[in-house]
Amino acid sequence: MQATSYVMMIRPARFGPNPQTIEQEMLDMDALNLDAIHEQALKEFDGLVQLLREHDINVLVFEDVKEDPSPDALFPSDWVSFHSNGSAVLYPLEAPNRRKERRKDILEHLKKQFILRNIIDLTHHEAKGRFLEGTGSMALDRTQKVAYACLSPCTHPQVLSNFGSLLQYRTVTFQAVDAHKKPVRHTDAIMSIGTKYVIFCMDAVTLDFDREVLRQEFKKSQKEVIEVSHEQVGSYCCNVLEVMSNTGIHYLIMSSRAYKTLTDEQKHRLERYAKILHTPLDTIEQYGKGSVRSMLTEIHLPTL
Repeated sequence: MQATSYVMMIRPARFGPNPQTIEQEMLDMDALNLDAIHEQALKEFDGLVQLLREHDINVLVFEDVKEDPSPDALFPSDWVSFHSNGSAVLYPLEAPNRRKERRKDILEHLKKQFILRNIIDLTHHEAKGRFLEGTGSMALDRTQKVAYACLSPCTHPQVLSNFGSLLQYRTVTFQAVDAHKKPVRHTDAIMSIGTKYVIFCMDAVTLDFDREVLRQEFKKSQKEVIEVSHEQVGSYCCNVLEVMSNTGIHYLIMSSRAYKTLTDEQKHRLERYAKILHTPLDTIEQYGKGSVRSMLTEIHLPTL
């Protein structure tokens, strides 16, 4: 299934802008009130957890490590993914200060509730400067077994091919740029795949050939394509996730900022497939450069 009713989240011990993942000119660390940023991020994090639980979605919250925490710890979807065949995949991360986010203790804890048969470790690619940052780097069509990936410094084709071979996914790659003509680093910034739809910024794709390949792939998957603009991408309307309640209701989770930038027509088209839920994540989006999709790691493992 594309959507799951189980997600994992990491409550951060010290959230803030990460100088290893955000362009230096965007940071003035001395001028920031890091304590206030962290406290507000915790409120937003807890608000998302509450929203999910109020709608009967299972949320497993793990506390971040207290010693030397990563500022990006609340984005676990970059370092791990879980699959219905009982596999967990550990990913090579570009920023050295994020690699400590990969935690075996979390995997051991999940074994108490889920069947975890196999851990596929791709982290050896880091030694050769090759990276693939989980479902940040890839948009997975789990029903069609297709991994879409925008190639970038943190999405290397060799690691992607390695993932595809091991998980039996077909891979579709393309090049894309943002509104300022800078390469898109993470696929989840411009694409989200739901059960019956794809939210995508086709304007971001630079090559006509790639656009045609993507259109054919979406047509083959029989998913409705809901195109969004560069401006909407900047409001994180692709960094969203479809989940399912314990009673089988499909929800599309997004930030309030993303919701406000969608047009009425886009909302109407999406709500034919999933009820939209949203909550404010302004601080996390501003200083972490990620949103709902980055914060939620889907657990597709079989339950015990």
